[in-house]
Amino acid sequence: MFHPRVKGTYYEMGYRYGTVLRKRSFELPPQSSEKLDLGGKCEREVRRVFPEILEEIGGLADACKLDYDRLASFILAIGADGNQCSIFAVTDGERVFMGRNYDMYYRFKDHLESYLTMPDKGYWSLGNSDIFVGREDGVNERGLAAAMSGIVAHISPGIAFHVGIRYILDRCATVKEGIEFLTEIPHYSTISYLLADASGQMAVVEASPQRTVVRSPGGEGFVVSTNHFVHPKMLDISIYEPPDSRIRY
Repeated sequence: MFHPRVKGTYYEMGYRYGTVLRKRSFELPPQSSEKLDLGGKCEREVRRVFPEILEEIGGLADACKLDYDRLASFILAIGADGNQCSIFAVTDGERVFMGRNYDMYYRFKDHLESYLTMPDKGYWSLGNSDIFVGREDGVNERGLAAAMSGIVAHISPGIAFHVGIRYILDRCATVKEGIEFLTEIPHYSTISYLLADASGQMAVVEASPQRTVVRSPGGEGFVVSTNHFVHPKMLDISIYEPPDSRIRY
């Protein structure tokens, strides 16, 4: 696992990491016209809610000598795939813990990275990713943690999960702020986000292009997310469900 440290403006962070990729002779894979069209539509949605991340992609493109539109399409409309992640958060009334397993293809293991991200205008965070500017999970300096568990079904122009988590880590200090963001944006795919903060607040946000709902722990003191929707308002959305998702839940 690599441990990149990126610091500065969003453009500077992208350029800094892009120089590393260029030394490793990074090249974009081929992309269909349909993928480029979807990526362009996603880019417009991202520009509306998180334009700074596009500056980071711009820095990445400049350092790698790559076409911005193709790189943005590759990052923002990355294929939704299945995994078997299990996430939980629990509090004993004083401390809060979040745990997760990131169950992905073994062939990806050499590309996983743990980032220390230090934006000039945003919260610093530690987070993990295999998607350059995005994050699969992390915790920021305000004590807000976020993670995702994949749910494969619908895709529509919107904000992909790795961009959503990056926004939460960079801009949100509490679970409440993270929920406000996730319930206002258009979502690229079906996904579950688990949020927990230093005050003991926690929630699961079950999201899709059709609708987004929030699942709270009630009086149990913990929340869990695997790879299927649990909230009654999401059960009508037809999705692929790994056979062990409910067992892990």
